[in-house]
This record gives sequence, structure tokens and C-alpha cells, in this order.
Amino acid sequence: MRLVLSLVLAIWLGSPALVLAVDPSFTIGPAKNEFTLLPGASVSKDILVTNNLGRESEFTVNVSDFKDTPAQYALKNYLTLGITKLIIPNGESAVVPVTVTLPTNLPPTGLYAAVNIVASPRASGSGAQVSTAISS
Repeated sequence: MRLVLSLVLAIWLGSPALVLAVDPSFTIGPAKNEFTLLPGASVSKDILVTNNLGRESEFTVNVSDFKDTPAQYALKNYLTLGITKLIIPNGESAVVPVTVTLPTNLPPTGLYAAVNIVASPRASGSGAQVSTAISS
């Protein structure tokens, strides 16, 4: 059986020209993972998040199935995050542990999901906040 956990990099900032010019930023790696697992098997991987946003930032982590993914290809229910919120100082990195555990009765198929990482710079007193999201 082949299980594919696709970690796709995407930035939602409004316009493609803006995406190219964004600085400061944060990065994740690896951007994509693929696993081949048997039913009942488990695998754990780490996603490295590096904060280059210019100040300490809070990151929220969640999992979603790809949009319009039929239920038989959905990985979300088999994926567990080791952490869902983290605070990373500027210029530093942190690890998000991700574990995929398949049930023993799962038929052979490809399964897909995204790990979404959203950055929210900590409030500076103005009350205004901007969030940036990347999916791995």
C-alpha cells in the first residue's frame, strides 16, 4: 500500500507580485513528505519552522485535508501534531512533530493532507495584527 502525505508550500498574501517581494518572512521545511506505509504502521517526521519576521511571533499549527478531497483519500484523521501553538523568537527555529498512524483495516490507497502553519506576530501595543500562513 502506498500512503502519500503531501506537504505543499503555499502562501496566501493576495497577489503573486506581493509574494515575491515579502520580507521579512518565515520558512518551513521540508515542504513535502511522502511515505509508504502498511496498514497499522506509523511514521513520525519533524517540520522545522524558522522565524525571520523581525520579531517574536506566535505560530498556530493545524491539519486540513486538501480542498475537495474525497473521503477515501483524506489523511487528516490519521495525522497527529505534537504541538499546535508555539512562540518563536526572531531568527530562531522550532520543530513541529507530526505522526501518521494508519488503522489496520485501511485498504491500499493514496492519502493526502496539509499541515498549516499560521504566523501572528505578537501584539506591539497598536492592537493591529497581520497573519501569514504556509502549508506543508
